[in-house]
Amino acid sequence: MVTVLLVVDEEERSPEVVTETFDVGDAPLSVDVADEVWIANGAAGTLSHFPPDDPAAIEEVEVGGQPSQLAVGGGSVWVAYPVGERIRRVVESTAAIEPEIRIGRTPSAVAADETGAYFTALDDGTVWHVTGSTARELVTFDGGFPSSVAIGFGSLWVTDVVADQLVRIDPENGDVLARIDVGTAPTAVVVGDDAVWVANFSDATVSRIDPATDASSGDPVIVGGKPGSLAAGLGFVWVTRPEDDTTIRIDSASNEWTGEVFHVGDNPTGIAVGAGHVWITNTGDDTITRLTPGE
Repeated sequence: MVTVLLVVDEEERSPEVVTETFDVGDAPLSVDVADEVWIANGAAGTLSHFPPDDPAAIEEVEVGGQPSQLAVGGGSVWVAYPVGERIRRVVESTAAIEPEIRIGRTPSAVAADETGAYFTALDDGTVWHVTGSTARELVTFDGGFPSSVAIGFGSLWVTDVVADQLVRIDPENGDVLARIDVGTAPTAVVVGDDAVWVANFSDATVSRIDPATDASSGDPVIVGGKPGSLAAGLGFVWVTRPEDDTTIRIDSASNEWTGEVFHVGDNPTGIAVGAGHVWITNTGDDTITRLTPGE
């Protein structure tokens, strides 16, 4: 496995952040981190996984199809396939593959916790809760398109890319608790640092939502390019910008973009924070970038 240290303009990044890039599978689309780093390789039909401190120890799991989004939680790796109506569970500790599970059309996003996983089915406008091998439809968006999902503050948070809203949902019974107006075309959401953060693709902004009031907190953060995915941790919200192959970070305390630009691989899509690092999948060049902030 080849390790490449990316050379970044020193004026464009914090000198305390180390940037490294590693080869993974074909067309990596998403990443999550628990005991290991897990990556969905959309064109290869595989999941890559390795210890966070040893990317050279990479292993592959054949899961078939075109896996797009994954999430790790409760000892399971949950995988969404955008073509069709199916998802899959992989046992994290053994990499054992469980049978496919049918849900709604076009599973597009997933979040996981100890109870199982929550999937959005974009073309059905539905959200599903999956536990073990059992799937139940939790809520249907009337005319909406649930594009992403996150778990936190006792709720599910789902972006509706058509209504330009963040929808707060009771994870037990599917009741809609709040509909919060955000920016145009919200496509990603993450929970972290006492807030819920939403990427507004068409506005090139990130909105901060206060879960205590179900309202925006401060003005949307202008991020200098159309945002892709979000991750929260290490004191920041991290934002991919696929159009210029970069990642930026928002200071969670000040709700401001720090001004730094981290050049990563070609077409950064997925992002996660874990084991003291930020991990970014680069779909265009089949790599993953590891950002390591200093103390």
